[in-house]
Amino acid sequence: MVYTDGVHMVADNLNELHEFAKSIGLKRTYYHGVRKKHPHYDLLGKWKKLAINAGAVVVSSKVILVKSKELK
Repeated sequence: MVYTDGVHMVADNLNELHEFAKSIGLKRTYYHGVRKKHPHYDLLGKWKKLAINAGAVVVSSKVILVKSKELK
C-alpha cells in the first residue's frame, strides 16, 4: 500500500514505492533514498492530487515517519 501525508510518499516496500511513483509520472530525483533515515518521495505541486487519485492513502505525518523507517 502507498501512503501520503500530502507532502511525502512512502509504501510498504521500496519496489511498490518506485513503481507507484513511476506510474504517476514522478521523477526519480524526488526520491530521498535509503541512505537517509526515512526513504520517501517528495510530493510537490500537482503530485499530491495525482498520488491520491491513483490510490495513495492519506495518513498523518507520524504514520509516514513510521512507514519510512520500515522500508527495505
